[in-house]
Amino acid sequence: MPTPKKRPPRSSFVPVDPDLLRHLAAIGNNVNQVARRVNVSRLDPLAQLELQVELHGIRAELRAIREEVSPQRLRKASAETEAGDAH
Repeated sequence: MPTPKKRPPRSSFVPVDPDLLRHLAAIGNNVNQVARRVNVSRLDPLAQLELQVELHGIRAELRAIREEVSPQRLRKASAETEAGDAH
């Protein structure tokens, strides 16, 4: 008895807009440049601390966005969806 043909595996590639990733990287670079300037500025310590806190928050948000759209995370989410569809 012939064995049934196996379906070829779906591609694990999940497209991510490269422009989005480039823009996120550019924003991150700009945040780093601002942070460096703040660190060497002659701002009063409180103003410097406030700016550093804001910059840290921006970095955290950028990191979260980057993780949401990372190819690895999208592949994992796609695989989880496919596994859920199989049940």
